[in-house]
Amino acid sequence: GGKLRGELLDNSGSELRQVRFYCANDLHTVLEEFGDIPLPPYINRPSGASQTDRERYQTLFARERGAIAAPTAGLHFTENVLEQVAAQEVQVATITLHVGYGTFEPVRVEDTEQHRVAAERYHISEAAAATINQARAQRGRVIAIGTTTTRALESAASEGGLLQPTQGSASLTIVPGYR
Repeated sequence: GGKLRGELLDNSGSELRQVRFYCANDLHTVLEEFGDIPLPPYINRPSGASQTDRERYQTLFARERGAIAAPTAGLHFTENVLEQVAAQEVQVATITLHVGYGTFEPVRVEDTEQHRVAAERYHISEAAAATINQARAQRGRVIAIGTTTTRALESAASEGGLLQPTQGSASLTIVPGYR
């Protein structure tokens, strides 16, 4: 539409490319206008993503831009479900996780030890770290919802399992046998 121009910065031969965008307006505004919601391969839409997907394919935890897609394990949570969880005296700690391309990338090797999931950015607040550390100190359970959340927490944990408020990049690939 003449509102956006891109420059390919690399040609690595892999599926990922680095692109610099040029536009007269805010990039996020242009992407909202022309972009589609990336859907996982198991959500098949013959005509592509729809406006309805913009509302339905999002978690109630979404706060910041930065992910390429919603973390699908959180899609089933509603305000009602969280109220039921709270009624059971379960504490909920939320972290910021920017789901990346690796979530959709298929395993292309026979030996899973050779597979690497692309890094994803995360942020663990002081409150979230304190809630999780307190549960562990009291020998309570910490249940991470989804593989991307698990990767972020495992990447941020110290040798003793304590979490510090931090932001970083989860580059860990968890395979069978991981402890």
